[in-house]
Amino acid sequence: MAETASCPKCGYERQPGAVECPACGIIYARFDPERAAQRRLAASDHVHSGAAAGVDPYRAPMATVTDVRPFAPATELARRFSRLAAAILDSLIYMAVGFAGFAPIFLFDFASEEPSDETAGVIGMVFLGLMMLGLLAVFIVNLYFLHRDGQTLGKKALKIRIVRTSDERASLGRVFALRMLVPGVIGAVPIVGPLFSLADVLFIFSEERRCIHDYFADTKVVLA
Repeated sequence: MAETASCPKCGYERQPGAVECPACGIIYARFDPERAAQRRLAASDHVHSGAAAGVDPYRAPMATVTDVRPFAPATELARRFSRLAAAILDSLIYMAVGFAGFAPIFLFDFASEEPSDETAGVIGMVFLGLMMLGLLAVFIVNLYFLHRDGQTLGKKALKIRIVRTSDERASLGRVFALRMLVPGVIGAVPIVGPLFSLADVLFIFSEERRCIHDYFADTKVVLA
């Protein structure tokens, strides 16, 4: 019968051919005196060979370190002029759709010498309905781009977009409710509303370039 030895760490009976101790889990080879001596000898040979070659074996590792770029924010705030231009462009788009709805009514009045009241009323209602559908279509398109990209048509043209202050995507519900609906309701209040709307716009000149509705929604406008 082959001799058995004990584990060098816990003294558990070591079975022939076993690689690790079932009691404490150590690897027997790590505690093998002969293997430890071989490792020390190999390390010593490495040190002496390095010293013989004129290399300090104890020198700290040397590496080429490139210049570290200064920290830059993940997003850059949009310029105040860009935000103003985007807002004006959005308004012009709605105005153009509205004018396109009313223009045919005036053209019909000039083209017809004596249109009857009934005919004029029907024509007016048709074009008014088309105008409302056009405005609704532009509104829906803006909501779609706000949901997908954080942009209205104006902001998309100026290459800016809305994000959270943490640079995360701003949800459509947050943008619609807190950036559009709440300021719109406050702006409709007599006396207080015009003052709020003016202050809302003037806040863009602060260092953070955020309007009051941006603070409501925890958003900012950055370069796309």
